Amino acid sequence: MQKKQKLKISSGQNVTPARQQSPTFGFQWHLTDLCNGHCAHCYQESFVAGVELSPPEQISVAHKIFASLSGRKVSVNVTGGEPMLLDHLPGLLAHLADKPNLDELWLISNGTIAGKKRLEPISEIESFTGMKISVEAADPKINDAIRWPGHLDAVERNLDSFLGLNKQVVLMVTLGKHNFQQPAAIVKWAKSRGCSGVVFERFIPLGKGLSMKQEALDLEQWLKVCTDLGELADQCLDSMEASIYKAFWIRFGHGQDELLGALCNLGDESMALMPAGDVYPCRRLPIRVGNVMTTSFERIMAKLEMFSVANIRPTLHGASCKTCKYEQCAGCRAMAMALTGDFLSDDPLCPDYLQINDEDLK
Repeated sequence: MQKKQKLKISSGQNVTPARQQSPTFGFQWHLTDLCNGHCAHCYQESFVAGVELSPPEQISVAHKIFASLSGRKVSVNVTGGEPMLLDHLPGLLAHLADKPNLDELWLISNGTIAGKKRLEPISEIESFTGMKISVEAADPKINDAIRWPGHLDAVERNLDSFLGLNKQVVLMVTLGKHNFQQPAAIVKWAKSRGCSGVVFERFIPLGKGLSMKQEALDLEQWLKVCTDLGELADQCLDSMEASIYKAFWIRFGHGQDELLGALCNLGDESMALMPAGDVYPCRRLPIRVGNVMTTSFERIMAKLEMFSVANIRPTLHGASCKTCKYEQCAGCRAMAMALTGDFLSDDPLCPDYLQINDEDLK
């Protein structure tokens, strides 16, 4: 029997101590709002084209970002909407792959489009890291209720094509009340299909997803997820301590699987780049800090830094997150905004917050 290990922290997830700049800058690039599916929990409100930058403008933006970060490695997650709908996608990925300071290059997709026109050029990009395919459950009834009828079947049909790229294929799961008991089944299914791992994140009500706000996990359910993931990776995990992490990645190995935890990486080590060039600290925290077409990237970085743990904690309201015993944590600002309307309020799903408020009520 393998010896259980404590949760490991992945530098690839930009998890670093407070006030220490990560050597890697990671950003999620939403190329377009255009999508062939309208998932119930989507962060978007619009699903049509029209506001995105032109292909030449996207090339120019990529040069601006990478040049401004020439002293750091840069990790990019290209997504949408659905990026596989864009004819120029392979060319943009190839351009990003040529950047000398590129660290990782991922493509996030709903997995329903897998034509040769897209995949063959992508397969030739040596620096392309892999695909992240969004699903909700291994059960089509649960999955398709959140996405759309036939979604999981389409992913099943296309997985061999994605695996044929000979790159990593990782499933991405957004956990809510509807699927928080599904991790074991999803991990089993992902392994059976030859995937590299599964990323688990929490559902945060935003955009279209506001209509199912009641599906956000409560603390007890999130603690169960933490416990279940530890057991799946055969690692000893204190669920209360692990609850400060905002996402987990079970990375499959030939022997023991590895469980990676990601803290919030708000600050000057990450951003969300939206279709029209607007920059948010996080996709789930839609507070505009600038636009890459009109704002210098140096100024954008300075504004992003104001959202770091060290800078934002002194500005928080309440008695919990501001004085958290975990130096790397300031709560989830996106969850606070979604559930309370104030991104500087205490994270209502923080164990310390609930304990403090329970004592106040006694």
